[in-house]
Amino acid sequence: MNTMRIVYFTGRALLLFLVLTITASAAEPLTIPASRNPKVTPSINPKFTPSINPDFTPSINPTFTPSLNPDFTPSINPDFTPSINPQFTPSINPDFTPSLNPDFTPSLDPTKSRWTGYYVFDVDTEFTGVVVKVKANERVILFFDAEGKWKGYFVSNGNKGYNWFDLKGKWVGYAIPNSKDGFNVFDRKGKWKAYIN
Repeated sequence: MNTMRIVYFTGRALLLFLVLTITASAAEPLTIPASRNPKVTPSINPKFTPSINPDFTPSINPTFTPSLNPDFTPSINPDFTPSINPQFTPSINPDFTPSLNPDFTPSLDPTKSRWTGYYVFDVDTEFTGVVVKVKANERVILFFDAEGKWKGYFVSNGNKGYNWFDLKGKWVGYAIPNSKDGFNVFDRKGKWKAYIN
């Protein structure tokens, strides 16, 4: 009888250990490889590389290049183009398409599986999150904060850039190419908020 209790307790202890281990590994913050970290690699740091900095390069600044600005180009503005607006196109809306939603498709969660995509930094080069590519629909990429919490998503604007939406589907900004395989992110007023590489 005592032997059975010891075995039972050991089994419970092992199960508890496994649960704690899995939970700890899932909650670990995301890490950045040196080659993708602007604090280590100056060529991807807008402070040291003017060609990817919209404050120094007008051709990647929507204030000076109207074709990049949704306020002046209706074809990239989701308020005027329903095909790029998740409120009107369910196939690009994670609320209606489970294959775009990490709550239903765990392989999209960067804390639970291997992922491909980009790292997100604010304009002071602080790491703020990751953007995960979605194999099921390349028009959509998902934004997670630095702790791996899903915060929003980007939808292709059909012109090499993306429109940024929060989890309620509200349009909150946009991302445009930065001339070096990344993107600069602007809020709806056109203020530069972050960059993705």
